[in-house]
Amino acid sequence: MRPERGVRPLAMPGPSARAEGVPLVYPVPFALTRPQVEQVGRLGLVRGEGRLARAGDRVASALLRLVYVRLPLAPGAFRKVAREVGVAPMRTFADLFEADWNLLTVHPATISGAGRAGVS
Repeated sequence: MRPERGVRPLAMPGPSARAEGVPLVYPVPFALTRPQVEQVGRLGLVRGEGRLARAGDRVASALLRLVYVRLPLAPGAFRKVAREVGVAPMRTFADLFEADWNLLTVHPATISGAGRAGVS
């Protein structure tokens, strides 16, 4: 039995949603999103209270920020496939975790004052 015209069987994956013009929606927590990584000076990567720990955390956070939102991805295949299907290529690691519409999610327990009357 042949599939209808324009219908692809599951064994034959088609182009990406972006290539088909379908926006991607991704519910994601704010932590480690591009805005969070760019805005926060210290990401808490190095534990401790002293001056050395704070300095180490600033350096580690700057390195993560450099790799995550600035340096290009290594695999050239991403650029090649993007060019072939006519979509913008993913350039950084942050691009791997983003969609066309990112819906920021927050668990109520992480909100200051959650559980008190009037806070939900």
